[in-house]
Amino acid sequence: MKKNINDGIEKIIEYLKNKGCTKIILFGSVSEGEASKDSDIDLAVEGIVPRAFFTAIVDLPLIIGRAVDLIDLNDLPLNFRNEILENGRVIYEGR
Repeated sequence: MKKNINDGIEKIIEYLKNKGCTKIILFGSVSEGEASKDSDIDLAVEGIVPRAFFTAIVDLPLIIGRAVDLIDLNDLPLNFRNEILENGRVIYEGR
């Protein structure tokens, strides 16, 4: 299962990079190594325009065959944002 998740994450990174995303942070059960076969992939992103963001919400689960919870880091309450920045894992950071 770990290989399937990692393959899915690689596809997500490529997709979001192509949409202009500048930072992707993995958080939640997948990041903590506690994912089950039914776990979604929790991601916080920066630098993606709203239209591409909402398209990604629809496209990503179809591309990887698993639920994806995509949130814009800049739209979060400060305490949740700080928690993700402290405990999440940056999986992509571009320009």
